[in-house]
Amino acid sequence: MRSVKSLFAAAATALLSTAAVAADVPSIVPPPQAPYPQAYPQPAYPQPAYPQPAYSAPVPAPVYAQPAPQVYAGGGGAAYGGSVGYGSGGCVGTACGGGSYFTGGGGFEDFGGWYLRGDIGMSNQKVGSLFNVLYNAPGTTVNAVGMGFDSAGIAGLGVGYQINPWLRTDVTAEWRGKANFHGLDIVSFNGAPIGTDEYHASKSEFLTLVNLYADLGTWWCITPFIGAGVGGSYNQLSGFQDNGVRYTAGALSNSVTYFDTNGKWNLAWAAHAGLAYKVNPGFTVELAYSYMNLGDAAPGNFHAFDGSIAGPSTIKVRNITSNDVKLGVRWELNSPPVYAPPPLVTKG
Repeated sequence: MRSVKSLFAAAATALLSTAAVAADVPSIVPPPQAPYPQAYPQPAYPQPAYPQPAYSAPVPAPVYAQPAPQVYAGGGGAAYGGSVGYGSGGCVGTACGGGSYFTGGGGFEDFGGWYLRGDIGMSNQKVGSLFNVLYNAPGTTVNAVGMGFDSAGIAGLGVGYQINPWLRTDVTAEWRGKANFHGLDIVSFNGAPIGTDEYHASKSEFLTLVNLYADLGTWWCITPFIGAGVGGSYNQLSGFQDNGVRYTAGALSNSVTYFDTNGKWNLAWAAHAGLAYKVNPGFTVELAYSYMNLGDAAPGNFHAFDGSIAGPSTIKVRNITSNDVKLGVRWELNSPPVYAPPPLVTKG
């Protein structure tokens, strides 16, 4: 009995001890949360008034007027300052550009301007016939042998005008140096030789021409051209000498006759052809051929070496022609056009 009471007493003591410990230890169960309000009032902040910028209408982009087209020769770029031209091709840095006048391209030369020219060259002259009034005697015939001129130098100056890309004209004055004349006539009477006349002289000319040329197009800076001219030639014969041999009644006789210097004006005309190379916008080089018809020439009064006879000349050199080869240059008097680009426009 006593043991049962002891067990109940021990159990009660343990229970009380446990409750006391539990009272000192904080509970692990969280306390109930206080309810939160559902809507927080937002503070009323004043809104700043920002000034709105006043925008003006956009400024339109500047409109540039295209420069008036100017016509230029040859190619390389554009003959109208970069758009349309008469020539095309290369030759960078020169006044033309290859190609043709008709195929687009560029260049620098402005047509419609004056130019100066100079030429040097050589003549190759011929004579149609030598006429002596004494040969008109009945039964007399003459056989000319080796009648002609030696070559001689040529020098000339002129002024011209470029009319358009294809046409130009100039006026030239040309001094043609002395060309030695030589020839031999074999004189026959009724078919039998009776003598000879050997001729020696010098001939020079002063030639003036008005010329018109057609430029046929430009290829690789080279322009072929043709032309014609008309004018006058002052032909002068000097030192004319006739050394004659005659058989008269079986007797041989010699005679030497001298003639005074004489000159005369004649109608002259020419036909030209050649090639021109434009070195730069103001300078052109030409290589040209010219066929010249210079008219006639006649010596002055004659006198025999012994003074036995004298009188007016009975001799005329007819139909003098020449095949000339010349190297020429042309200087343009107009300044080449300079392209001015539009002004640079920046914003801001």
